[in-house]
Amino acid sequence: MAAGEADGGVVVLGDLGSSVLTVEAALELDDELAEHVVLARAPFVEGAVAAAVTAHGGADLTAVLASANASAAMYQEPDEQGAAPSDAAAPGDESATSRTVTVRNPLGLHARPAALVSRKVAELGAAVTIDGVDASSVLQLMALGATQGRELRVEATGERAAEAVTTVVEMIDGGFGEV
Repeated sequence: MAAGEADGGVVVLGDLGSSVLTVEAALELDDELAEHVVLARAPFVEGAVAAAVTAHGGADLTAVLASANASAAMYQEPDEQGAAPSDAAAPGDESATSRTVTVRNPLGLHARPAALVSRKVAELGAAVTIDGVDASSVLQLMALGATQGRELRVEATGERAAEAVTTVVEMIDGGFGEV
């Protein structure tokens, strides 16, 4: 079990039955505690990484909790088209754009670059995917296993889609400052 403070509140992660029951019991017994503490039902390591990156980016308690909980989507089976069930495309969105870029970083899209991309995507306010995964999720980016030389498809929708794609492509092409 782990806890982290975000925006005046605390997100507690518990992925085992006993830890979840303990947190739930404590929150039921103490109303004051329950006002400032929320339980994320997420895989421990993945949820902690996702929550930490989101909190570090300045997000509020609700966003940190959502990020931790969303990490569980990594374990969902893909649908028939190969997308995770949580991946919702916006058909007919005329503000969509995409580009392909080759990973130049010798270490690939590992934790630090994934965190940089995730943070930048959150700042840009566009829905961005890289090879079909949510680019705002450090864990999903890392799960791509993108190593040097791999081509990635960067796609975005929304008002700032073109800016988002250009920014992410430049980050990847620039080697995340490690090349």
